[in-house]
Amino acid sequence: MMIKCAKCGFENQMGAIFCRQCGEKINMDEISPESIEQGKKKDKAKQAAASAIRWTVRILVVLVILGVAAAAFAPWGLPVYVAPDENSAAFKEKEENAMFKLKFFSAERLARLPEKESITIEELNILFSKYFLKPGENKSAAWTLDHIYLIPEKDSITTQIFARLFDTVPVVFQVKGMAGIKSGDSNEISLRIDSAVIGHLPLFFCEKPVAGKLEEFLDNDELERVFKRTESITLENDKLVFRFRPQEKVTESAETPAAEASPAEKAEKPVLKKSKKSSGKKKSSKN
Repeated sequence: MMIKCAKCGFENQMGAIFCRQCGEKINMDEISPESIEQGKKKDKAKQAAASAIRWTVRILVVLVILGVAAAAFAPWGLPVYVAPDENSAAFKEKEENAMFKLKFFSAERLARLPEKESITIEELNILFSKYFLKPGENKSAAWTLDHIYLIPEKDSITTQIFARLFDTVPVVFQVKGMAGIKSGDSNEISLRIDSAVIGHLPLFFCEKPVAGKLEEFLDNDELERVFKRTESITLENDKLVFRFRPQEKVTESAETPAAEASPAEKAEKPVLKKSKKSSGKKKSSKN
């Protein structure tokens, strides 16, 4: 309960002898029972208001958490990964084309790469589904990566990442962006991230961390060999086009024929005559 000072009007705690603001002595004899009762009512009203505010804040925090969880993990309206029919003739034909394109990742192929090479997004999806990513094998402490599906856009690619949280809760990440090559001599891949979404929840200001994680996924020896030769990566309709730098000519002595000597070199070069075998008897040496 609070007691108001008769001089300055400051409300002091019950039992105070002097006012905490002006120092005037509080005359307890002047305090009536009615004023004490009114003070108790005011205190109760303040406590009730403070309690209501606390509960309102708690409820809002819970609602925000539930809303974020629903936006991130609710499956309604999210894309669903559909596995291709690997036994169909159309799939097998596309798989053969994809495996042929995969050969340019080999060191032997890189030694004689043309000016450019292309691979369709559909072929990339086949390689991801059968060779690059085995469902359930890519795990971390919290996440299990199952599938990756690429969708070509006008000037970017939407990457749908199908994963599970704690190996149970299905989650869909959707990242829109484009791959490129960093400037300089390193020839490392760089990713431009335009947007990133987990479920229905936009991941604002998370472009750099998302790009870093995807670059780590692409960090392997085979792709590194390709990127060292790559000058640019562009998206043309539904194809990724790699344009390569000219390869320095490496001459191997075992494969290169010896150059013909010039006339001057022939003249300076001593001629070794073969000894003729005599058909007659050997001449005896003079003593």
